[in-house]
Amino acid sequence: MHTVRLLGAWLPLVAILSSAPTSALARALPGTGQFGGWRRGVLVTGTVTGAHGNPLSSVRVVLQTALGDPVESTLTNSSGVFAFSGVPAGSYAVVVRVRGYRTGSWPIQVSRSNLVGLNLSLMPAGGRLSSRRNSAKGPATISVRHLLIPSKARQEYERALKSDARGQIAEAIAQWKNSIKIYPKYAASYMQLSRVYADHGQFPQALAAAKHAVALTNKNAESLCYLGYVYVHEKEFALATATFRQAVRRSGSMWFSQFWLGWLLLRQNDAAAAYPHLARARDLRPEMPQVYLLLYNDLLRLDRGKDALAVLDAFLKHFPKNPFAPEARAKRASLEKSLRSEAH
Repeated sequence: MHTVRLLGAWLPLVAILSSAPTSALARALPGTGQFGGWRRGVLVTGTVTGAHGNPLSSVRVVLQTALGDPVESTLTNSSGVFAFSGVPAGSYAVVVRVRGYRTGSWPIQVSRSNLVGLNLSLMPAGGRLSSRRNSAKGPATISVRHLLIPSKARQEYERALKSDARGQIAEAIAQWKNSIKIYPKYAASYMQLSRVYADHGQFPQALAAAKHAVALTNKNAESLCYLGYVYVHEKEFALATATFRQAVRRSGSMWFSQFWLGWLLLRQNDAAAAYPHLARARDLRPEMPQVYLLLYNDLLRLDRGKDALAVLDAFLKHFPKNPFAPEARAKRASLEKSLRSEAH
């Protein structure tokens, strides 16, 4: 009999998500694009260099919309590398400001099919700016699907995202509907409508919108995530599990599908099956506190106490002010005591 379990070191699964999976975690859905939000879309990464090609570390890099609104910001690492780990298709600018150098602003076009790579070279004040762009799948250009979307429809879509971010839900719904009226095959608008409808208890509308998006995108991983989210919201867990499995098969690099599939399997007491998905979600989205807590629970159920302790330590290191931190510290003390006892 394992002392770890006797001490009740688990953190309640429901409690972990009680901070509203239909709000905070909803923003983790692909393509929501809110400032500081969690998203999964195209990876935009690059390197910032200065004089003589030297990498510039701890430099602030800002991703902006084509209209100049901030989407997300980050710092370069010691090698001058930065990354924005989920960017919806559209027009953006990458802006870099460093003392002693000219401010750099590079327009980029993001499509759902590209991994965008940028080499950004800053010049001293008065010098000339340059950049070199590449992609893991060819040039970083607008996808054919994106080119087909009329500009007015895209503008309505972006307006809806801003309305949603401000809590103006009725306006957002109207704007997404208007974007669909302009361009009936606008799958991204159907996805967003499914999320908003689900969040506000309108399940028939949410399900219809999600299924429409899945049909339009030929069941790609992103649209399946939205459909799975609707099923989770409505506690249709068997359907949610099947949908997220399909999403993972389509793309293993979407943390949202890995996270929810892991949660669903752990909820079904299948810790062995849940583990690879939760571990993958943690690797893909290390800034997501719930991933650590679920992975901790999963490792306990697998009787991997030392690994669970390491995950809990990582959680407390990165999220010391998280609402679950006090309980996590208490669980850590119990777990550490248990492991010492077992060692003797």
